[in-house]
Amino acid sequence: MITKPTIFVLGAGASEPYGFPLGFKLREQICDIYKVPKHTERLNSWGHTDNEIASFLDAFRWSHLSIDAFLARRSEFSTIGKTCIALIVGDYELSDSMTNPKLKDHWYSAFWNTLMANAHQEGDFYTNKCKIVSFNYDRSLEYFLHQAAKHTFGVDDKNAHGVWSSIPILHVYGSLGTFSWNTTDKPGRIFGPLEDSVDKDVATEGLKIIDHAREDDAVFDQVHRWFMWAERIVFLGFGFEQLNVKRLALRHVLKNRGQDHSTPTIHYSTFGMTVAEIQRTKVDLSDGTFLPAQEGREGARNLQFLREEGLLLPEELS
Repeated sequence: MITKPTIFVLGAGASEPYGFPLGFKLREQICDIYKVPKHTERLNSWGHTDNEIASFLDAFRWSHLSIDAFLARRSEFSTIGKTCIALIVGDYELSDSMTNPKLKDHWYSAFWNTLMANAHQEGDFYTNKCKIVSFNYDRSLEYFLHQAAKHTFGVDDKNAHGVWSSIPILHVYGSLGTFSWNTTDKPGRIFGPLEDSVDKDVATEGLKIIDHAREDDAVFDQVHRWFMWAERIVFLGFGFEQLNVKRLALRHVLKNRGQDHSTPTIHYSTFGMTVAEIQRTKVDLSDGTFLPAQEGREGARNLQFLREEGLLLPEELS
């Protein structure tokens, strides 16, 4: 079990093992959306004209920004942009991506096993002290935890939801609708591709666009409160994009914790980052003030990183 108050901050790299595109790949697929006839057909059926789609794609291509960064600056494209996100990301919400026995970076499975250690019945699970901050739109972690709880404890969907939802998951930029196991449970959505216009509406309304000039938002205020609670903060598959780091304000929060709070350990993977980018990340996280309490690991993907950092070892079990 995880008995030390721990926050996992998830970036696109945390969902990538389960088939979801990284930021640059999502951008590429949106730019090429005309190459998938079913997508443009559905966009048209939902009231988006060819001229509107073309205007959006032309501006998005020339911006050279990620889709969330672009929409934060061009609010007039918010509706069409969010629909494109929902269409593409939704197509990757597939159950098979989490049951493949050949999956090499299955950190969800290792995470579940850590949560379950010494949890012999449903009530034991609530001893876990863990929160999730996700920058991802997909609900793959929710779906995995739901299925794992349902089949581990042999309970129905309602009871399974009660178990795993004791681990709070906060999508700072929203998600493709609140996860639901029931197709009639609106405004929630089941895990999977968009099926109809109602499904599309739920998915797009679940996405959150924050103006690029804003750093103050209620969702990040909640993240800051969570940081005050944490004894350990783990960045997983996170790219440390400057605006996201600025909104997290981790350095500021740590400096204002007060003497009643000990400095948390910070674990972060630097997979794929250059030396200069790694150094900038260290400054962004702590400005050197809390460097002794930090631990970073270069070149490790999710599961390997968690193992190397000792985050799945028995010492963390009660």
